[in-house]
Formats: sequence, structure tokens, C-alpha cells
Amino acid sequence: MQSARTQWQSIGPVSAYEKTGDGVLISAPPAKVRLSVLAPDVIRVRLSRNGDFLPDSSWAAVGNDLGDRSFTFTESASAIEIKTRRLSARIRKSPCRISFYDAAGTLINEDDSSKGMSWVREEVAVWKTMPEDEYYFGFGEKAGGMQRKWKAMSMWNSDIPAYHADTDPLYQTIPFFYGIRNGRTYGIFFDNTYFSYFNMGKEHPSQYSFGAVDGELNYYFILGPAPADVLGKFSRLVGTMPLPPKWAIAYQQCRYSYYPESRVREIASNFRTRKIPCDVIYLDIHYMDGYRCFTWDRNRFPDPRKMVGDLARDGFKMVTIIDPGIKKEAGYWVYDEGLRGNNFVKYPDGRLFTGKVWPGECVFPDFTARQAREWWGTLYKGLLDAGIRGFWNDMN
Repeated sequence: MQSARTQWQSIGPVSAYEKTGDGVLISAPPAKVRLSVLAPDVIRVRLSRNGDFLPDSSWAAVGNDLGDRSFTFTESASAIEIKTRRLSARIRKSPCRISFYDAAGTLINEDDSSKGMSWVREEVAVWKTMPEDEYYFGFGEKAGGMQRKWKAMSMWNSDIPAYHADTDPLYQTIPFFYGIRNGRTYGIFFDNTYFSYFNMGKEHPSQYSFGAVDGELNYYFILGPAPADVLGKFSRLVGTMPLPPKWAIAYQQCRYSYYPESRVREIASNFRTRKIPCDVIYLDIHYMDGYRCFTWDRNRFPDPRKMVGDLARDGFKMVTIIDPGIKKEAGYWVYDEGLRGNNFVKYPDGRLFTGKVWPGECVFPDFTARQAREWWGTLYKGLLDAGIRGFWNDMN
């Protein structure tokens, strides 16, 4: 890795540019850069290292219409600038470097002058200057402290059952962070599905960087000034969950693992006897028959509907865990249905992709396919009919 980094090619001078309907397209051979205004406080940056942009699609961004997209365009001998009423992006011509300013002209963020946007073979990255008094928060599910300056992090969903303060990566990938300095906040969301990484000053005390092993350098710059302002725009960009029921924000009792039914009833009874408020009890994988999703172990839970109904009358909602690993076993109804409907992930040669999960060798639903998502949704009917009120999506 270290030897490869000596071969990084930084983007060179701007040779041509073209104003577009939403921003500007810049040529800096062999690369091209596209800046798009999505709102007065949101600008998107895309780099194609070879000048050919990939199809503009995203598994994360649900819409680019985040507000007024009007802007002005100016040029000087040394720079190009697109400016909204709240944010401006200034593109230095030689070499091509991007900096962001607020409406008062205060510099908020800028590419590192020596490296900027760079690539080596398929890998892409951008280096930014890191002010001494700027601090970083976010990055999703990460162990350790909340403040991420001087940290290096990877983005690659990993099933880590027992982790420590320095374990990375973990279950979820959320390549978004806040930069906060002198009471001003900005956000950056890096939209790339390949293995990606963030180095927040660990490699160099005056620079931070982020990149991915392949794909485009594709990020969104969001101006605050407050963290809540950044979060609001980020939420509109990637979408929000439906408003949960009130009980979902009450106290919920969950651990690995409550079984059999008598133990679940004992837990519920103790909450009420001791007058401790509780609205929800969770069932982990041991409610299932041999860890097969959408089944019940009838020895441990002989009458799920009655148990759930009794607890509901005492004010408890029940939530069950669901894993996406489906036991590869002929005769297991979920496996048989999924196989008939061609709903499982496959290798390019048509073989089923398999892996080890709780029940042993498993197959996995292809959530990228609409038909598989719709089929998966039908599988919950039995649990819903038994009175289950929520689902704990694990290992997704």
C-alpha cells in the first residue's frame, strides 16, 4: 500500500470548462470534474479520473432536489466560481483545486494545495487542509470516542460480534461526517459503494483525506452553520425513516437471549411487579426453529399467539429478530420459495452464493432486486398474525 501511494497522480490544470444547467463541467486532462448545485447550501462534486463519468445512480441518495438551485457563474484569470446566496465553490485553475466559502466570504473548506483530488490506478481520493482548531464528528457506527480527529477509519460492513474501542470497521457504513470550527459546521457525504476510508489527520497533521479503492470520487458538501442544519439537508438527501409509533421511543428490554416462554413471562411480570416502565420485550434467535427465519420453536414457545396476546394485555409489545441468512435446506419453506422465485444472491455463473450464519450454510436474499424485496416482505405475515409489533433487522 505504501509503495502504491508514491504513485498518486494529482489532478492538473484546468484546460477547459463549460457552464451547465446546475453548475460547471471542468476538464483537467485526463480527468473531468463536475460541480452541481443542489440547494443554496449543498454542492455536489464528482471526479472521473479518465474523463468518462459512470452512470449517475446511487443506493443512498434518494433525490437531488433539495431546494433553490439558482447560482451565478464568474471567471477570473486564476479561478472559476459558482455562487449561491449561501455558498460558493471556487475552482482554482492551476492546478485544479476546490475551496468552499460562506456568504460572508469566509473560507470553510479547501483542497490541499499539493495533492487535492488524486488517483492511482482505480483508487481515488481527495486530500483537504485540516486546520488545527477544526474537529470531526460522525462516520456512523464506529467504536471509540465521538471526536474523530487523528483517527483513520474504514467503511466496509463487517459482522463483528465482540469488538473493542479500537475495532474498525463494524456493522454499518455511513460515510458522512461533520467538520466544526469556530462555531461553524459543514458536512461531507462520500457516496461510493467500494471499500472506502477516511484519514482524519492520522497520516499528516495538516491534512485529512477520504477515498475508495474504485469508482468515482463523488461527494456532497453541505454548509451549516449549525450541526442541525447540516443534518437536515443530509436527511433530505438520503431519506428518513417513517415516523415511529410512540411506544418505539419508550423503554425496550432486549438482550441475547430470552427463552423459553416461561422466562419471557417472568421478565414481563418482574417489570410490572417492580413498577418499572417497559413497553417492549425482544426475542432473539432462540425463538426460531433451529435458527430458521420466520419459524417458531414449538418446544420453547408452544403457543406464540397466546403468549403475545397475554403480554399485550399487560402493556407489552413484542419484537422478534430477523436475520437475512436463510438455511440452505430443501423442505424449509422459505428456502424453497426463494429458490423457486430466483430471489437469492448468485455468483455470475449462476451458482448460489452461500455463507455460514446461525443455522449453518445459508443463502441470502438479493435485496437489489425489486421482486426479491417484495417477496421478502410477504414472509412476515405469520409473525404479524401472531401479534408481533416490530422487527429487529440483524446482520443486514
